[in-house]
Amino acid sequence: MDITEHTGGYAVAEVAELRTGAFTAEIHRNGRHVVDVENDGRGGCNYYSAVSPELRDEVQALHEYAARDFGDFEPADAFVEALIDIDTAEKNARRNGTSFSAEAEAMITAFKENAIPETIPYMQSTFDLLRKIGAAKDAEGLPAESIEAQPAERATPTSGISGASRAETSSSIRRTLFDR
Repeated sequence: MDITEHTGGYAVAEVAELRTGAFTAEIHRNGRHVVDVENDGRGGCNYYSAVSPELRDEVQALHEYAARDFGDFEPADAFVEALIDIDTAEKNARRNGTSFSAEAEAMITAFKENAIPETIPYMQSTFDLLRKIGAAKDAEGLPAESIEAQPAERATPTSGISGASRAETSSSIRRTLFDR
């Protein structure tokens, strides 16, 4: 299954991420590299550039497509993050021998466990897209017994932080950010 059936023809390639949050990536539309995106990891929005002058309209098209499902606040940035999450789930599924939907759910669960609760509603479009692609991939061809036969444990953990530490860190962040 081609995930671009669910993303308006968009996909990412050549994603390079740093632990600081900085990244660069190529945005492809219908298999063609049309836009480069980067973020310096300092809390600002993404920077988009067309790969050639004749493709300048592709930057606007990306923003318009993202605005349909990814809200009012920096929808293209949220959409690109979702595309990167899709790419990550696909890579993890191949590496771990699991299904895309299992990896997507692990990512969603990890985000919900580690996030400031007020940020979770902003991620709902990403969660919905990951689940839609997971359901389509599951329906496409893996027989039920193949899914059940997959390893129960992930080869790569979603987090090295224990549940208690996560809760303490999360509440500490909330108190700091929201004076609670």
